[in-house]
This record gives sequence, C-alpha cells and structure tokens, in this order.
Amino acid sequence: MKNPKSRTTRKDPNHWHHVASSSGKKNQHYSYKYYSSAPGKKNAEFRPHHAKHQEDTRVVPTLDRVMYQEKAFSEEECEKILSYRTEWMRKDGKIQKSDNTVNLGKDQNFVDDFEYRQTTLYIPQEQESAEWIMKKILNIVNTANSMKDAWNFDIRGIIEIPNIMEYTEGPLHESGIDGHYGFHIDIGPGRVPSMRKIAYSVILNDDYDGGKLNIKLGRQDHYPPQEKGGIIMFPSYMLHCVEPVTRGTRCAVVGWIHGPSFL
Repeated sequence: MKNPKSRTTRKDPNHWHHVASSSGKKNQHYSYKYYSSAPGKKNAEFRPHHAKHQEDTRVVPTLDRVMYQEKAFSEEECEKILSYRTEWMRKDGKIQKSDNTVNLGKDQNFVDDFEYRQTTLYIPQEQESAEWIMKKILNIVNTANSMKDAWNFDIRGIIEIPNIMEYTEGPLHESGIDGHYGFHIDIGPGRVPSMRKIAYSVILNDDYDGGKLNIKLGRQDHYPPQEKGGIIMFPSYMLHCVEPVTRGTRCAVVGWIHGPSFL
C-alpha cells in the first residue's frame, strides 16, 4: 500500500525523511533523573527541546508524523550492539496487566502472553555499556523533534535505558510461536511510562522475513523504511505492532525519549 502523503522533508548528508502523516508546558518540579549527553552545560551536544507553542494558540498539525533517518548507525555499530546480547541480561518480553487503576509507582504488573507478545529482551545491567548508544539516539531524536515540520515536543532526555528486542521464528523459540508484538501504544499508566514522548526503533539486521513494524495512521497500515542501521521515530501514543517473523531473527534497539506527560 502506498504511504499516505509520503514526502521527503529535507535532503542533506544526514538522510532525514518525513515518511508519513495523515494530514508543553515546562514542568519546574521535575523529580526524575534524565540521561543527557552533558547535563547542565551550555555547549552540550544534546540540548533538551521545549515546546515553543503558546498555550492559547497551540496548533500542532504533525501529531501523527513518523520520522526516519537511514544509516543512522553504521554496519560496524550494528554488529557491536548485536554482540551485547552475550553480555546484557536476557528476559522474556511481557505485557502490562490492566486492572483499571493508575499505578503511580515505578513498578507495574507485567504478565506473559505469548499469543500477544513473543519477544526476548536484552537489558544493559549498567548504563555505561549503553551510554554511547543513548547519546547518539538522543542527538538524532532531538534534531528530528526540533525540525520545522516535526512535533516540537517538550523532551528532556532518557529515563529508561534502551533494550535490544529480539523476535525469532517459532521453531527457534521455546514457545514455538513466531516472534511478534500485537497492536499497542507505548505510553501508559505509571510515572515513568506516562512520560514517554517519542518512541524509537533502530533496526540492527536484515537477514529475516516478516517482522515489519506497522504503525497505524488512522485506519491505514503504514510501513516506514526498515533498512539495517536506520532509525524510526514516532509519538508514543501511536498504535503500532511488529508483525510475526517467519524466517530468522529480527533485532532492534527500542526505547523512548522522555519529558513531562502530555497535557
């Protein structure tokens, strides 16, 4: 299916693309520690972006925009990240169980549901091993967010360290189910999940079939470019899924850029 209203917003060496669209107030009492490349320094490579819209005239026609940068990570960088799977903590992906209440703490209630989500996570046990990845992603997403035709969200940095998400075809997983993640949104109840503003996914390999990231634009399915080394960025409230992997293993670095909850 042809991408709705797809167009390139900028042609330059950074390969920025606006791939699809169907068309903040600052918090002075923030209590969470954000990772940024050089907090508090005027010459920091990453400078948190604050929304410039006046509250009484705020019009944001780009709320469902999906952004993509090709070749954000080199072949060597992708291979380096893939090698971390032997060092980082391995954990099965779970889903958050809803009990119709808002948990204001950091701990959420998660359960297994392989029919809805079959994913393996690799989680850094200390921030240092992932710091270069976080720094690079912060700079890329901040630049994208600040573009004239982008979201201009109030973002501050990273609270949740990015993970490697691995999706394998059924015969390669003990569940026998093809790796996938059903339609969901990334923003949710709880102090930290409610502060997820921009989701990102860095594709680390291309030797698999299936496993496409599908982002809903209204009722339409949208498949942004998913080349090895590319990064896909979209607002955390957009409905999306990862379709079943039918051959091989799909790996991606996945996480969010955080800021004050949407008002």
